[in-house]
Order: sequence, then structure tokens, then C-alpha cells
Amino acid sequence: MFLTMSRLVFYDSKLDIQPDIAESYTISPDGKQYTFKLRKGVEWQDGQPFTSKDVVFTFNYICQKDLNAMQYPNVKVISGCQDVYEGKATTVSGVVANGDFEVTFKLDNVSPIFNHALTQIPIVPEHVVKDIKPADFTKSKFVTERWYPGTGPFIVREFKGDESIEFVANPKYFRGAPKIDVIRDTKIPDANTRLLALEKGEVDIALGLPATELDRIKKITGVQLVYLDPVVPNVLFVNYHNGNKDADKPEQPKFKPMRDPKFRQALIQALDLPNLIKAVDPAGLTQEWHCAVAPSLSDLCPKDLTQYPYDPEKAKALLKEIGWDSNWELTFVSLGTPPPWYEIVQQMWAKIGVKATITPIEFANFIAEFYGKGNFDVIISGQARWVPLDILATAHRCGMEYPKGYNSTQYCNPKFEDVFNKALATADPAVYKPLITEMVRILNTDLPTYPLWVSKTFQAMGPKVDASTFSLGCGYNWAAPHLWTMK
Repeated sequence: MFLTMSRLVFYDSKLDIQPDIAESYTISPDGKQYTFKLRKGVEWQDGQPFTSKDVVFTFNYICQKDLNAMQYPNVKVISGCQDVYEGKATTVSGVVANGDFEVTFKLDNVSPIFNHALTQIPIVPEHVVKDIKPADFTKSKFVTERWYPGTGPFIVREFKGDESIEFVANPKYFRGAPKIDVIRDTKIPDANTRLLALEKGEVDIALGLPATELDRIKKITGVQLVYLDPVVPNVLFVNYHNGNKDADKPEQPKFKPMRDPKFRQALIQALDLPNLIKAVDPAGLTQEWHCAVAPSLSDLCPKDLTQYPYDPEKAKALLKEIGWDSNWELTFVSLGTPPPWYEIVQQMWAKIGVKATITPIEFANFIAEFYGKGNFDVIISGQARWVPLDILATAHRCGMEYPKGYNSTQYCNPKFEDVFNKALATADPAVYKPLITEMVRILNTDLPTYPLWVSKTFQAMGPKVDASTFSLGCGYNWAAPHLWTMK
């Protein structure tokens, strides 16, 4: 979406927040008012002018309960947003247009994540979306056919669902016309098939290739590798099965011990991580990481954080203590084709008396099955954690199950909630950073999720691409696609 749409602000390649369709912005001394000066002369791709009305409309739309917007929890701090959500008002009082090219946000409380949340909110065209009821948005052509006009560097020319999207350059893009005329994004779920396509020259860029194939990738004639420091830990998620999802009904005998932190500790201490990591990444781009936030935020990680080293005998004792039956089976899901190291994990758990059945979920069904229905017991998967309060909120707060958030484990701890709310009520780093550290400690004790390792990521580019122009931003939110060029 961010190839075709613009936001008020975005992350650059250094993960700093920069103005996007906003020209500049200021924050009041008390942290409760944000004023954005918008770019003049910007047009939607259908020729209509972009103005402050589009910004005001976008945030009024997000605050509609029927939309079930993922970002609502992070923007409900805007004065009047919660009133609209609860049906007490029809417009958000805290979003005000000051003429056609300035917007002011007034917040009920200071929020250290508000500006970060804005990097994930595309501004939508009022003249198009106003005719779509919030309850119908996800089923509308705006989403299902991607025909919408945007203000970004590219325009959707052809959309084929889960197969491919073709973009053409927007000659009126406000940062300048893109250097590339056409981008064709082809969905190839299988990593080996993506690699073959790169080897044959069928694609110019292949994303998400496994580090286990790095030696093979380096042998491709003219290949260029662009590396990105780790921001996405691979995390163990264990489902609490608290009765909030279809998969929790009826209650199963294994659910009760699975809710005990000792069970999750046992799974962790059954893993011989040094040897497992060698299997995950023979290229040596991976290291252990056990703090709830990304390495770039290591100052928030306590130096005395409790460690759970490899100790299968301790793991067995913990399982015995909580009454685990070795005949019970865990559904060990993967996103798409399971990586080879999944079987190694399966074997390590089997040695302590935990049967894990590897169960792939296809990409097209993953959101519905994993987040929507909760059809899993455990998974090891990447989760971006460079904006601490954002991810701690959507992945760990009470009531933040999909579609309100991404709390896939159904974890809920009132103590964690209390500390989070205190952190959310201040924009002073001297106050909220120690509170984030306290939340890290709580998660390290309760273990609803547990980071296992982080890897430097890389993107493989063919010989036709000028790799020096590809700024990677936050991995998938590439920073300046209008500057990408081919040789």
C-alpha cells in the first residue's frame, strides 16, 4: 500500500521519523498537540486535489467502531476519537483543519507512540472512501481490487489478488517522478522457488530468502546483497487458549498446563539454541536474543534479565510439576512451508516428552486461522519489535486479539496493563523508558512470547538493479521507492 499511498510521516532508512505528505510538523511543549503543515499542489492520482479534509476524514474514519481499524488503539488518544468509537459523537473533536494545508491533532494525554502510529496510517481520499460504509471497507473494491487513487509514487495498474500486483510510475508524485516505469510484485510463497526465479533472471529482487542458501545466492552472476541490521526477532508464541477463539472450544485437558509459565519455560529450556541456530543460519548472521524489544533498543533491556539456558532435565522436571501428559500433542504451526529447522525443534521437544505436530498454514489463510480463529498451540515466527510500546500493546495487552490487535496468545496480565498505561501517559523518556523495562521483565517472567534469536536480514538483487538506490527503511517499508533505478 505504501507504494501507492502516503502518510503524514514515515520511517527513513535509519528508522528516524520524517515528514511524508506533511511538509513539516511541530509538537507542543506539553506533548498534547501535533500540528502538521501539508504539502501544497499534491494531487490524488485521479486528478482531485489533496487537502487537509482528506487527513481529517482519514482519522474520523479510523475512529469508527465498525471499521475495526488495527491502529485505533494507538490513535484513540486523540480527543473525541473514543467518543466516536462508542457512538457518543459523530466527529472527532481533536482533529482540526486550519485551512486547506494544515491539520492539528489534540490529544487527551501525551503519547510516546502517537507519532510512530502515524507512520502506519495511509491517508485516504475522502471523495472516494466517504461512500464506503466502515463495516463494508475490507470487502470493498478499494481493498479487494486496489483500484483506489493514491498520492504515492506508483499507481496500481493490475491487481490479481494473491498472485501479483503491477504498478506504474506516478509522474505527478510530489517528491518527483519515479525512476522506474513499472514494478511487478509477484507473490511466490515458496522460498526455493523465489531463489530459482532469481537464478534464472525471472525476477530482479527476491525477498525473504533463507540464510541457509547464502552460499548458493552468492554464486549467482552479478547478484548484489543488501544487508539490514536485525529488528525482527524470531519469537516463540504459546497460546493461552483463554476461550476467546474458535479453537478454544471445547476446553482441552492440555490447555490448563499450557497457561502455566513453567510449561513455556520447559519448551525454552529444551532448545539447544547454539546448535539450533547453526541449523537455522550456517552463514553466521544470527545470534541469540531474549529481550522483548529489538536489539536497537537494548538500553531498555535489563542487564540481569532472567535467562533460560538449555537444560532438558530441568524442562522434564517442570513438565512433571505441572502435570503434563506426554500423550498430549501440540499443534506446531508454520507460516507457509515449514523451514527445515522446525523438525529439529520438534525432536528437541520430543526428548522432554512433548509431542509437536508440524502444521503449515498457507499464506492466504494465515490471518484468519492464526489470528482470527486461534488455530495453533505454538509457533516460532518473526515479529518486528523496533517500536516498543506499539508492539507491546498489540501483541500483549488484554483484549487486543485480532482484529483489534495482534495478541495471538490471548495473554492478559493486569499488572502488565497497569504499567503499560503509566508508560502511555507520558512523553518523557526518563519516565516511560524504565516502565518499558519493567514490562520487559514481566514478559520475561510470564513468557507468553519469548524471543529466541535475531538475524541480520538481506535482500538479493539481480545485476540489472542499481542496489545503491534501494534504501531499505524498516525492512519491508522501503524508504524512497521513487529513487530506485535500474542499471
